[in-house]
Amino acid sequence: MLNQFQGIGRVIKDPEVRTFVDEGKKKYSKFSIAIPRDRGDETDFLNITAWGNLAEPTVQILKKGSLVSVAGRLQIESKQVGDSKTTFVDLQLERFYVLES
Repeated sequence: MLNQFQGIGRVIKDPEVRTFVDEGKKKYSKFSIAIPRDRGDETDFLNITAWGNLAEPTVQILKKGSLVSVAGRLQIESKQVGDSKTTFVDLQLERFYVLES
């Protein structure tokens, strides 16, 4: 099976670098993009995590409003939030290209 996603969207807010202490202080960054749908005024929002060597470049290069092409592996988790179960989708970034800054 293949778990690969590629999409183009605009960065919602500036990415932030964080440190994951349990994994030997491994750096990562988190950001989200807005991906417009083909029809209508609907937009999908995708949360993205960049690990290791991709963390710093995303923070240095990407800014709110940047048009970016992203590719990576989708990670889907279900968590209990209050009385209901919520599904979270996160893209584990493998590569990105800035199309417009």
